[in-house]
This record gives sequence, structure tokens and C-alpha cells, in this order.
Amino acid sequence: MTGVPLADDLMPALRDVVDCHVRGTVDGIQVDPADGLLRAGEPGVQVTWMDAKVGDLVVTPRFGEPVEIQALWYKALCSIAELLGRRGMAADEYVRIAERAEIAFGRRFLSPGRPWLADVVDGRAGTTGACAPTRSSRSRSRTHCSAATTKNA
Repeated sequence: MTGVPLADDLMPALRDVVDCHVRGTVDGIQVDPADGLLRAGEPGVQVTWMDAKVGDLVVTPRFGEPVEIQALWYKALCSIAELLGRRGMAADEYVRIAERAEIAFGRRFLSPGRPWLADVVDGRAGTTGACAPTRSSRSRSRTHCSAATTKNA
């Protein structure tokens, strides 16, 4: 008993979520082995809340690695690594994936002279520096944990 039974109960499912994303899920959602970021998108499918769909028409399809998903992916990896570390369990795999994603995020989504994050990288049109209306700053999901600090958790 670790004192946090809910986390203990959920850990197998949390690990399975990461494993499934590494292997690949529906709608082309999978970890890109080249950079550790999540990629997604298939014709006719609204993959994220930023992709508008009217009836069967996806008005704003965004194939590739959409920015809003990366923060959630990184946060999930860090949280799982932290929970494992607190239980004295090996978290190296999750830390490694999170570190790769963090480095790739900075390299791929940030650009000198542009005060916003790229909307999608590795899309069908390549990387777009376009800024979606809901994003105007360079904020990142680092408020709770970072991959580097979970190594010693």
C-alpha cells in the first residue's frame, strides 16, 4: 500500500495509454519515432478540438503534429514518471520519451522572431508557422513537472 490507492489502481491503464500511443491508435494517432511527439490525422476525421468539422466535411484538417496535443502528451508522460518514481518503480522509459518530446517541441514549434508557436509540424503542407486564433503566446506545459526533475522523484 502506497497511501495513494487510486494512483495504484490506475497505473496499469496509464501505462497502457502510453504504450498504445507509441504503437499507434485509431485516426493515425501515434508517437513519431523520429522526435517523440504525437502525430495524428486521417482524411475526413476531426482529430483535435481545434479541427472544425461541419457534417462530413473537416473544414480545418490539421495532419501532422498539432501543437495543442504536445503539451498534453508531455504532461501525461511527466505525471506517469512522477507517480512511478514516488512508488520506487522504474520510470526511465517515460522520462526518456518526455525528454525527447520536450527537446523536439522547442526545436520544432518555437522560432526566433515569431512570438507564437507553430500550429502544426510535419503536416501535409510541411510545417506551418501559422498561429491559430486561440494561441498567441509561447506558453508550455511545464508548470507541474519536467522530465529532468522526475528522474530523481
